[in-house]
Amino acid sequence: MKLTSTLLGIVITILSIESAQAVPRGGSNQAIDFLDGYSERAGWSCGIYYHGRERDVEVLGGTTPALLEEDRVIGYVGYNPVPWLGIYGMAGWDRADLGSAFLADSEAQLIYGASLNFDLFSHEIQDPVLLEDKIRVNAGIGFFKTDVETHGKKEDLTEVEASLTVSVVNDVGGSKLYLPESIALFFGPIYSEFIGDDIEDSGDDQVGFTVGLEAFNVKRVSLSTRVEFFENTGYAVGLHTRF
Repeated sequence: MKLTSTLLGIVITILSIESAQAVPRGGSNQAIDFLDGYSERAGWSCGIYYHGRERDVEVLGGTTPALLEEDRVIGYVGYNPVPWLGIYGMAGWDRADLGSAFLADSEAQLIYGASLNFDLFSHEIQDPVLLEDKIRVNAGIGFFKTDVETHGKKEDLTEVEASLTVSVVNDVGGSKLYLPESIALFFGPIYSEFIGDDIEDSGDDQVGFTVGLEAFNVKRVSLSTRVEFFENTGYAVGLHTRF
């Protein structure tokens, strides 16, 4: 049943986009590069980000929902075989805490995963200023695995996540005042589900919303930050670069 609901969530997300955000982003944000599929988008990228959050979960044997607190530091390497598709491998450390009632392990555990990011659409939204502002649509799906301790034993925990984000892009062009070259404000729905023998999501805490900002100091380097809203609030900050 758990696997069925996971697959259903993925299918619904993909159909609704007929659209990270896998977490990794980065690459040139210049609107002309995005529209024309400029060759620099087809290549390697890497980055690192921090993700902190709280999620309500049900734990087998518990009488009330537990609060899963996570602090993740994750590095990634990505490759774009074509301009519209990014493939990422990720690894890092995750400190997950379920509270003393479940003998939770507060030590950091290895976390690893993979994700796909799709550049689906871009359109100029301001005339007659050429390439001043754009709107773009991205979709992402990712998988993570880590360990969480419940009742004195470690348990494998898998997370499936998916997203659909709309970005409003402004090509600033940089200046002597050190303004970024371009800025993207993004927002959209996100989906996240846990799969474990003793842990599952609590109630409707699977579908949320994210909003964030990505600033490109140069074409190939960007800083991003985002806030995500489920029953509880989380956030992430990252540094991304493309070769």
